[in-house]
Amino acid sequence: MYFREGENCYRFSGTNRIAVLVDCAIYYRVVAGACEFARQAIYILGWDVDSRIRLRRGEDGDQETLGQFLD
Repeated sequence: MYFREGENCYRFSGTNRIAVLVDCAIYYRVVAGACEFARQAIYILGWDVDSRIRLRRGEDGDQETLGQFLD
């Protein structure tokens, strides 16, 4: 399948770096870090997002959840 901008995808965008995040603990830590740098909006897309997910497990005992972070 080919992607066609405006037809079957929103748009194409380039990047200088990419990472594959397999471990959910690493994924949520990276998400929290990226959200801290957001200037205007944060879009969370997914079929299984739970506001009780702990973002930074084991980092200095911080157990902040996604819901607490977004509040």
